[in-house]
Amino acid sequence: MPNRAKGCILYLVEGEALTEMEQVNELLRWGGCEDFNETDWDGPLWNLRSSKPKTSQQVVPAYNNLPHGRNSLFTGRQDALKRLLDIFLDRKDNGASVAICGLAGMGKTQLVVEYVSRYQSMYHAILWVNADSYNAMVADFVVLAGILDLPEKHEQNHLLVIHAVRNWLSNHLGWLLIFDNVTDFNILSEFLPPEHQGHLVLTTQAQILYADMHKVDLEKMSVEEGALLLLRRADMVDLTWPLDQVSSEDRLKALAIVDELDGLPLALDQAGAYIQGGRCDMEEYLELYKIRRMQLLSTRSAIHHGHPASVVTTFTLLFERVQESNRVAIDLLRFTAFLHPDAIPKEIAMNGLYSLDADSSKVIVDPVQWHDALDDLLKYSLLRLLNDDALTMHRLVQAVLQDTMEISVQQHLVASIIHAIYHAMISTDQETMSGYGRYLPHAQHITPFIERWEEVRFAETAYLLLEVGRYLRVMGLYEQAEKYCYSSVEIIETHRGLKHIDRAIAYSNLANLYLAQGKYGDARKYFWQSVVIIERQSPNVDEALLGLSYCNIANCDRHLNKLAEAETEALRARNIIERVRGSVHSEVAYCLNILATIYRDQERYTEAAAQYERALIIREQVHAPDHPAVAAALNDLATVYVALEEYEKSEPLNQRALAIYKKAYGLNHPEVARCLICLSDFYSYQGDFAQAEQCNREALAIYEKTIGIDHPRAIEPLGNIAVFSVKQKNYRQAQKNFRQALKLGEKYPYEDIGWIVRGYARLLESAGQMDAAIGLKQTFKNRLSGGENL
Repeated sequence: MPNRAKGCILYLVEGEALTEMEQVNELLRWGGCEDFNETDWDGPLWNLRSSKPKTSQQVVPAYNNLPHGRNSLFTGRQDALKRLLDIFLDRKDNGASVAICGLAGMGKTQLVVEYVSRYQSMYHAILWVNADSYNAMVADFVVLAGILDLPEKHEQNHLLVIHAVRNWLSNHLGWLLIFDNVTDFNILSEFLPPEHQGHLVLTTQAQILYADMHKVDLEKMSVEEGALLLLRRADMVDLTWPLDQVSSEDRLKALAIVDELDGLPLALDQAGAYIQGGRCDMEEYLELYKIRRMQLLSTRSAIHHGHPASVVTTFTLLFERVQESNRVAIDLLRFTAFLHPDAIPKEIAMNGLYSLDADSSKVIVDPVQWHDALDDLLKYSLLRLLNDDALTMHRLVQAVLQDTMEISVQQHLVASIIHAIYHAMISTDQETMSGYGRYLPHAQHITPFIERWEEVRFAETAYLLLEVGRYLRVMGLYEQAEKYCYSSVEIIETHRGLKHIDRAIAYSNLANLYLAQGKYGDARKYFWQSVVIIERQSPNVDEALLGLSYCNIANCDRHLNKLAEAETEALRARNIIERVRGSVHSEVAYCLNILATIYRDQERYTEAAAQYERALIIREQVHAPDHPAVAAALNDLATVYVALEEYEKSEPLNQRALAIYKKAYGLNHPEVARCLICLSDFYSYQGDFAQAEQCNREALAIYEKTIGIDHPRAIEPLGNIAVFSVKQKNYRQAQKNFRQALKLGEKYPYEDIGWIVRGYARLLESAGQMDAAIGLKQTFKNRLSGGENL
């Protein structure tokens, strides 16, 4: 091949534009090939799904040692192929180097083979080097010297051979050089040409590359691509079929397997081969995988496409390499195998190593060791950096790690994770729980292990479950929260005994959940049991906890319409808390808030306003301005201002509370709904009944998404919508919502629905349905003690 002047490299004259086909022809001429017409292609180059050259028109490179044939089962990866081609067609590059990075079994080599098969016409030489070791690269460079017919091809000194090939690359254009499976970039540098005008592709598991190298991350397949690959490998569909041509039944089964195998192409290829062999169908494979995972991941068909090792063999070899080079790294990898694979917080991984053996814990006090351990795992893509403070790993890496450990080792690691997550949670703001969302997926991920092994069910486990339940309750996820609250109670009763103070705390947590669900009788029962346990601790009674328990009982009695008893308990609680905590404390503000709400329910609005105002002052002193506790005080005070018809004072408090809640909890949270309901009173005062109705509809929609449409809190917005519909003369809508509100109210005998009964009765009377109105009042005669509120 003649030496081509570097001036032949593609440049774009400033201000001059080339068509897509002109760009490709320029690239072909750069590669020493003739032009081709668009008719030689099934479609435009950019449409990679149809940009396959017709075989009869294919220009064969002069030099080619590609070791793999095209894989007829190659599926998807269109974005990665386009990204690779775009980099090489970028006229700003005087030669380009690209690294295709990803975990073993992700299909990196197959992607390069597919690229070469599609676009080999653009190159005069396609050169392949096995780069998994120094000796392998030397051997392949000797082969290249022979293919290129270099004078040094018979040279015994391999350094001279390497130099000759590098020199050829530096002085020629139109070549594609592939280094497959690069493991050591320090060694690789000896084989790279110092300067070049060609196209260089590396496949590697490493995540840290040369600074001037483009990077194409090859991640797990999408569920649609994975399902199609599985079905093709199982020989269940024609290779030309798109996924939507597959029966819905087979498609769903295939998607389920892809989800279970987390989109790893190697695993999907193994699964497809297993199914193709007639051993089972897809449904049977999925069931078998759940109980014989390790065995299936170890099974590799004799017919494969360039990757003879199974998933288990492939990953096990990587684990052995890591263990040989860095003990801390393998401990870190084993620890993360039991966390949720997405967004693993670095601080969880670091804290978890405290609980491992002495060698691993050294990493905590030595950042260099931590970085070394992380680098060794990034080298093989066993862990990946998601961002500056989080990691991610593939689920099958976790699966193989778990299945190759002794049960006792697994239990030790889960215990370490429980410790790490719990301490990470309680180190955040306990009142806003602002950091809990970051750790929640990992706490939930280890829950099945806690349920499985008694050996990891100890007191600290109960504390973690209690915190998870508390957070889920605050977020309005009551059904999920109940499971964790009950589990924490069960473990504490087993490991701490029936009289331990921790049992009182766990009971209070469960009671708060029932309170939020509107199960006031159940809530009161558990709060009272908490009081009994606390008082049994005499003479070492935790008076602050006792005071809070009495305050919570008062709140239950308020909901049960036992307002006199509630007031007595609230005053008692306030006095205890003030004596223990002083006059300015968040727990004092909480008691004041409950007392004020009791006064409000007794229609003692002026007294209620005074208590709410004092609670707000305290909360603004002890919390940040955007703290949810401040929002609660603002919204409660606004409700009293509405009752006092001081609407101008109410609206700004509502708006501020609403902004705080949205920032803290998002748009769909029960407290946001409560603010919207209160805000509707202001719009009603202004005569804007349409806006008032809209606020209640938004609140009702939030309740439906969070606490459920059958929750007692839904009674108020349903009744309000009916009232505001009447105001707008939409009587049919009003009748529908009155009925809904009353039907729900019948389920909760302690809720005030008197105002709804009277409103509906008036609507019936105005329509001339006097008998119906009288019958309605008679049906709900025991519920008509509430105020007018209309």
